[in-house]
Amino acid sequence: MIRLFKSFSYLVVLMLIAFSMPHPLLANPAPSERPNFSMTILHTNDSHGHVERYPLLATAVQRYEKGNRPTLLLHAGDVFTGTLFFTAYKGKADVDFMNQIGYDAMVIGNHEFDIHSEALANFINDAKFPLLTCNIDFSNDDILRELYTEQMEVAKGGRVYPAIIQTVNGEKIGIIGATTERTPDISNPHPSIQFLSAKKRITEMVDRFESMGMNKIILLSHLGLAMDKQIAKQVDGIDCIIGGHSHHSLKKPIYIKKEEPTIIVQSGEYLEHLGVLNVTFNHRGVITKFDGKLLELNENDLTKDEQMAELLERYEKGIEQLANTKVGKTAVYLQGKRKKVRTGETNLGNLIADIFLWKAKDKEPKTQIAFINAGSIRTSISKGIVTVADIRNVLPFESELVLLQIKGMDLIDILEKSVAHYPKVTGAFLQVSGIRFSFNPKGEPGARIGKVEVKQENGDYSPIDGTKTYWVVTTEYLARGKEGYDILKKFPFEQLSVKDYEALSDFLRQKGTVAPKKEGRITKIK
Repeated sequence: MIRLFKSFSYLVVLMLIAFSMPHPLLANPAPSERPNFSMTILHTNDSHGHVERYPLLATAVQRYEKGNRPTLLLHAGDVFTGTLFFTAYKGKADVDFMNQIGYDAMVIGNHEFDIHSEALANFINDAKFPLLTCNIDFSNDDILRELYTEQMEVAKGGRVYPAIIQTVNGEKIGIIGATTERTPDISNPHPSIQFLSAKKRITEMVDRFESMGMNKIILLSHLGLAMDKQIAKQVDGIDCIIGGHSHHSLKKPIYIKKEEPTIIVQSGEYLEHLGVLNVTFNHRGVITKFDGKLLELNENDLTKDEQMAELLERYEKGIEQLANTKVGKTAVYLQGKRKKVRTGETNLGNLIADIFLWKAKDKEPKTQIAFINAGSIRTSISKGIVTVADIRNVLPFESELVLLQIKGMDLIDILEKSVAHYPKVTGAFLQVSGIRFSFNPKGEPGARIGKVEVKQENGDYSPIDGTKTYWVVTTEYLARGKEGYDILKKFPFEQLSVKDYEALSDFLRQKGTVAPKKEGRITKIK
């Protein structure tokens, strides 16, 4: 009887449980029962103040948002610095356009630290979309720490998050942001801001998402393509990496094959393209189908969005007089393209370095050598009239010129640092004046530099003297050890009280027309 009573009680309990359970059609389906989920990720990166492109971008984005697939619109960092629009409005114009287009998130790039914390804080406060970065510690920055939060599930504009959860057509998507750890070397963040290991922090965020049961994870990365590939191979659980920083135009997505594959995309620079990535996830959150492309933003294929065009006109009026002010003329095209100026001598690099030397001689006639890192030269100048806008677009960082006294042996080490990563495109590559040198890219580290010669007053070149001290002019940015030039930090410097762009403007106004050439200042030994 006791056994029967226990059996009957057990049956009653089972019946109560059964009747208390929700109907299968009303319950959340088990993972194995969930259908495939498809979405489109629209992406841009490294726009660098090119707000004139937003009217075309808006039209392209609207085309996809009107389609059947749910979409996300993401920016992979570096909105700041690059055009007169940024010089004049310090990011206000950029964030205005981005708000109206409807970005869903943006990762903080290294150039967002080019000015000061206030500029970035103003941008964040104005943004109607969340800013992301998981590997920056703002806790000791009095301005930015108030804008950072670890809370991720109800992300909104005006705040910085390590990661966020976006719900797209009922599906929860985890989005992690990561910023290059080299930011202190290549930009100007406040010393109190700490940059942490991107890989470690990304791994922690992925684990956090997976512990919440999320299986669709995007990394919004401002780390560069090489680091994106490394992260994709070494960190499991990331489905898509939307990249920036290295300015790569990936016409097709990169597929990293593993048990749960990772797709990497990047859309180039300056809003020349809209990246389009279509992905399909299975019930386990694994990508089973994908395709991607870069949509060129040009007026032959796209009409400008009228509302955006009107907004652009308002911002253009604020800089019109300054932008159209004539400074001088160039009889030749001045080469400042990223891949050219960061891997070899160019006529624009020669011109700027020559002008630094010209300006420095007013202060110290003994100055013989000048150099500028190629990362400070942001674009080219077309043949013809040169305006204030052209100059500020080429040299947007407002770097002070400084004088240093450097021994010949240290100058050779500095040149070694310049070519250390050749043929990699790097902002540390130097454009020079008053000196010429050869280098062997296949040489041993520390021994890549061949012949080094210094220009004399009569125009002839003589071998560098390792024991002699030379007067050198460069930017305060480099003198403070940026771009990895720690060697320069040991030399005291004297400010010339003139900025790089001012020197270029003064020279053009005085000379009228320029026609610089490549002169064999930098020679690669084959």
